[in-house]
Formats: sequence, C-alpha cells, structure tokens
Amino acid sequence: MRLTRNAPRSINGCRETKEGAPHAAPDLRADRDSRPHDCGLRRLARGQSGQAHVQRGRTITLTVTGDDAGASAYGIFGRLDYSGALVDNGTRSQITLTGNNGDWIKGTLSASDNGVNASSEVFNQIAPPFNADTATNLPGTLATVTLIATKFGVVNVNWHTVPDGFHLSFFDLTDAPGTSFTIVPEPATAALVALGLLALAATRRGGSR
Repeated sequence: MRLTRNAPRSINGCRETKEGAPHAAPDLRADRDSRPHDCGLRRLARGQSGQAHVQRGRTITLTVTGDDAGASAYGIFGRLDYSGALVDNGTRSQITLTGNNGDWIKGTLSASDNGVNASSEVFNQIAPPFNADTATNLPGTLATVTLIATKFGVVNVNWHTVPDGFHLSFFDLTDAPGTSFTIVPEPATAALVALGLLALAATRRGGSR
C-alpha cells in the first residue's frame, strides 16, 4: 500500500553504504551537506574506474539520509530502480518521521524483481491527517535498503522519477542522483567493501522550525 496525497512533492540527493554490517559504517553524516542535488560517495575499495567494487554473494546496504530544511509536505515517497539480473532484493526499513502535529503515518515498503528489472520502495509516509508538516527528527538517517550481489557486472541504482504515481517525492525535491557499484569475483585484494551514502536535502522555503 502506498500512502499518498495531492501535495507538494520533492526529493534529492545520493548516498550509499555497503557491506555486511549495515550500521557499522563511519560517521556518514560527515560528508553530507544541505545543498540540493548533492550526492557524495565514499569508497574504501575501488577499481580504476573509481566505482565501488562488491564481491558476489555480499550484502550491499544503501543508507538514505534526509534533511527537510524546514519545508513542509503532506507526504513523502521514494523508490529505487536497478537491475534484477545482477542483484536480489533484501530488506527495507524506514524511521517514523515526527512533526509538529505528531508522528507521521508509515505505509508498507514493497519490492519487485522479474529477473530483469527490480525496485525497492525506500520510504512511504504521510503527515498526520489533513495537515502538511515538517520533520522535526531530520536531518538524519531516513531509511535503509539491502541488496544481495548475485552476478558479475555494473549495477546502476537510480531514483524512480517517472511521474506515474510512484515517483520520488521528498518535501521540495522530486529528482536526485543515483549511485552505482560493480560486482566482481572475490580476489584476496578485494576484501574491503564500499561505504557511502544516499543523502536527501530539501530546499528551505520560508520560515524556520
């Protein structure tokens, strides 16, 4: 079930975290800033192309951080699209946003994979009924998604932005850069896995919290 309303929509940013210990990454907030459309990617293991290298069979954890920058919205929604031929879906989780009118209402997070194209819903919430609201517990971690590397190749992870009712909507942002990683064989030199972050930053619109 998707929770949605006719309301201002938007989203932005990009950060990715990786590897078997989803929450054991360094302080990823250190390379997040509040500029719209900013995406920083930190890697501990990288090839000549600069892409993060992941071993087949490993779990990749994408951590999404958000900053509403004082903007208000009736709801937020975000879905990531990627190749179902190279990764399997893992888990999805989101925090409960808290606003001036109380806790936001969370919807379910669905995933799909037909062996060619795959997707995961990352966040899906509406503000308390009949009111647009801010999120007083942002900036911070908003959601995490895990994927399992199954075959060799380059995996591009992008926010779904086609206006079909399932597109990116995070306060005043409706577009954001994605990220990518390469699934490789397991050489002894590839013991380190990438760390990064998908960061969402809204544009401040008048007033402060």
